Amino acid sequence: MTKKPLASETTTSITIPPNPRRLPTNLDRWTDFEKRVKLLFRPLLDRKYPGLLPKDEFEDAIHGLDKPSSETEVEELARNAFEDPALRILRRVFGIYSRFYNHQTATNLGNPDRVFVRLDPPPPSTQGTDDPKFGRKTRLVIEFKTPWALDLPDDLAKEYNDNKADPDHKVVKAVHQLYGYMTWNDVQMGVLSTYTSTFFFEKDEALGLRVSRRYKNSDMGEESVVAALAYLCHYVSTKGSDYSSTMDRSRGTRVVTFDPQLPFLYEGSWDKRLKVPWKDMEIRLGSRLSQNYATVDVAELRHKKCQDSRYRRYQKLAVCKIYDLTSEESAAQAKNELDM
Repeated sequence: MTKKPLASETTTSITIPPNPRRLPTNLDRWTDFEKRVKLLFRPLLDRKYPGLLPKDEFEDAIHGLDKPSSETEVEELARNAFEDPALRILRRVFGIYSRFYNHQTATNLGNPDRVFVRLDPPPPSTQGTDDPKFGRKTRLVIEFKTPWALDLPDDLAKEYNDNKADPDHKVVKAVHQLYGYMTWNDVQMGVLSTYTSTFFFEKDEALGLRVSRRYKNSDMGEESVVAALAYLCHYVSTKGSDYSSTMDRSRGTRVVTFDPQLPFLYEGSWDKRLKVPWKDMEIRLGSRLSQNYATVDVAELRHKKCQDSRYRRYQKLAVCKIYDLTSEESAAQAKNELDM
């Protein structure tokens, strides 16, 4: 039963999908996820770190914040109860320097609520600082919703598959939004959470999009959200991220290709003597200029065969603006600007 928000509680809008042409047709169950988590933690809990996931630490973390009234408080609860303990485990047990950031981090596209990055071990002079310049790359995206705006079921895969034909279904929209952030930021793992319920996602090239069982905020030990989140962060920190997304980018680059199924109506060119073959073009994103309701990057327009000297005449520096259409405010701003 969905909890109705009080007058003092804010609601979260479940917004439109960022790329409906590439949404998953089915959501599968990630059946071996729990086993993976236990394989990582059970030896540690049995031997060297028996108190790695104590219950009293969890209770202290959420003291006074057990009834969130906004998405901001949901995020704050999750940071205290899930993120901070996971970061301590990563550093203490595995020697992994890492942090969670909000969506303003300069390396991600769109506006996911939180992103996880691994930081290369900083030099001794900066130990203990919050300097984010060490190996900063988005490896995991997290999207939060309030529990009264999105009532997550026990079986999220079934709920999605039963309602995937309805683009206005709240669960379907939430999965589409998270999948869009995972795709655009070229990451393999994602998290959808209302704090009371948390699901972990994997985007697998062969198996499609998979989702874990429901993790409740009351789960403890190796079955807790902390253990699952720490496992996922450990995995993306040691195994690397997914470099084979639908953006067709090679390792270390961000290259956006035009969808060949779209009708090409572009006739423009930067040189009246040059007819640009837009269907064969791509955009290589470079350094970030700004990020607000849209990201603005230095970019290079180029032919897909740009290594062949015959096609280099199609190369041109440009500024690329990418709107996050999962945000109603950004979508409205995009419409206003594009209609001018």
